[in-house]
Amino acid sequence: MIAVAACLMALPAGLPGLALLLFLPGFSLLTLFKKEATLVELISISLTLSVLLFPMAVLITSPLSTNYAPALLGLMTSAIALCQWARGTGFKVGPSKAMPLLVGAAIFGIVLFVSLKTFRLTDAGMVHGFTHGMDLNFHLSIARRFTVMPHVPPEDPYLPGHFIPYNWFMHVLFGGLSVATGVEMLAVFKLLVPIASALIFLDAYLLAKLAFNEAAALAGSLLYVLGSGLSWLLVLFSWNGARLDLFKCLVYERPGIMNMKYDATALYFFLPQTQLFGLLCMVFGLYLFALAVKDRSIIASAVSGLVLASLVFFHLINAFPVFIALGLFSLYFIFKERKFRAAVLLFLPLLMGGVAVLYQYTLFPANSGSQIAIGQHKDLPVTVLLALGPLLPFGAYGLYRSLTNDTAKLLASFALVNVVSVTVLIMDLTGNTYRFLTYLYLPLSLFSGLVLSGWLASQKAHKMATALAVIALMVPSTFLIADFYNNNTPVTLATAPEVKAIRWIEHATPPDAVIYEKPTYFVKSPVLAGRDVAYSGQAYTKQYHGVVYQDHMDRIMNATHPESVWNAMRGDRVDYVFVGRREADFPFVKALADPEFYEKVYDEDGVRIYKVIKKCPIQAIS
Repeated sequence: MIAVAACLMALPAGLPGLALLLFLPGFSLLTLFKKEATLVELISISLTLSVLLFPMAVLITSPLSTNYAPALLGLMTSAIALCQWARGTGFKVGPSKAMPLLVGAAIFGIVLFVSLKTFRLTDAGMVHGFTHGMDLNFHLSIARRFTVMPHVPPEDPYLPGHFIPYNWFMHVLFGGLSVATGVEMLAVFKLLVPIASALIFLDAYLLAKLAFNEAAALAGSLLYVLGSGLSWLLVLFSWNGARLDLFKCLVYERPGIMNMKYDATALYFFLPQTQLFGLLCMVFGLYLFALAVKDRSIIASAVSGLVLASLVFFHLINAFPVFIALGLFSLYFIFKERKFRAAVLLFLPLLMGGVAVLYQYTLFPANSGSQIAIGQHKDLPVTVLLALGPLLPFGAYGLYRSLTNDTAKLLASFALVNVVSVTVLIMDLTGNTYRFLTYLYLPLSLFSGLVLSGWLASQKAHKMATALAVIALMVPSTFLIADFYNNNTPVTLATAPEVKAIRWIEHATPPDAVIYEKPTYFVKSPVLAGRDVAYSGQAYTKQYHGVVYQDHMDRIMNATHPESVWNAMRGDRVDYVFVGRREADFPFVKALADPEFYEKVYDEDGVRIYKVIKKCPIQAIS
């Protein structure tokens, strides 16, 4: 039955095909290193493996065709199923606690409810939440471009002729699943974000359960997804009856107090970007590695290697402390065991991750070295105090109490690496120094959960009161984050007439056509039609490629001479010019009216599209 379903998985079968792709590959791998699993393990491991390994399958098949990824996964699933059947190997699903599944379902439902509100088509056009606009428009544009022109790594639709050099697996995941199943890319995005959010909780629960008991695992994983620090105090003390920049308070950016931001785990549920899947890969990779050590399983070790290799491409910064921590732990464990099997068990994931790092190194842009430097952010102590402060003593005590087991030592190694990293490294170009605090929060919350769960079950009133007080301090900010995104004012990315015009571009222009739009962070052609724009998103082109063309593009929009505008656009390989509500008031519109240089190919409801004539006019030559 599984082999038959695996064959169907390789076909563009819509939502049923998507469901199979999101479960069967992971389940087949699960049966290789576990003969019995609880319902939580079955759901969490199967879904997480399937989600994380799909883009890896795309990468592996890319020398032939990225479209072969579902076939590869189907072949793998069928082969494993047939081998297990031939061996007579069974698989049992044992009972599990209901609470983790209920919490996971609640997270999925809440995030899905909020996700459905953004990047949706309404009578007004395509709308999104204000704080979703910039980053998410960029990431979804890359994924949409992949559906039109599949390539590994994906093309950068904001800078034609360039490719996304790192953190590109999420885009391949969204775009690749859309191509493989026929499900609309935005629908894939809105489904996978809630799934990933719920899986982060469930995987953290499984990781903590390896180290501690059931109660500590539940408490620690709940703290991990619900604890967002004391940003609610910033909101409280910043509000004075005037307009409040709530978002900046929630990410700990408060002028006069601190400039080093901090993003809580829950923030990525509602502001999805590559870091969301980086966290999923991080938590699950640590879990599988710890499971391989506990069970002395070479197969689990190899599968964890695939996951950790995927982490390199999902989120490169995230991979750095994970690999350093695994290396430190491996040295300790090999010294303790002094067996060759232990060396193979531990270095197999590091070897597979190392191969991924070497491949990633070949994709680095020339300016990559300038993104990280030795230094310390001046606001680090204040941010640590407000974001993590209430849990610090409990995390330290929990670490002290649990260092007798190997999983706790792995978590301690990970915590140590992040403490050192955030203390001695600084990333000014991207402002990502705080990421190490986000990663540090995983072991901190799990160790704190061990202590707080015991205090909550204590018969001593002062311990129960202290535990409840700490939780009460850490949780309110998460509810503020959820409420902020749920009630975020919709912003129109493209009006209904503009959406109609973009649909015309999608169906009437070749996939490699370059569109000229006003070069802002809110361009429409990439996310709606998968077409490149001549230039957009200066912060991204500078970060990824070291390229800044904003002034040049602005000069084009302010020019009026038809020949000058034509020469500039031909130099930038522009094929079509989109004139919507943002472009209509700029001087270059007068130049576009010259039929010798431009052909009007679309004109409806106030939106116009001009085709740039490729053959040089006589006066242009002279």
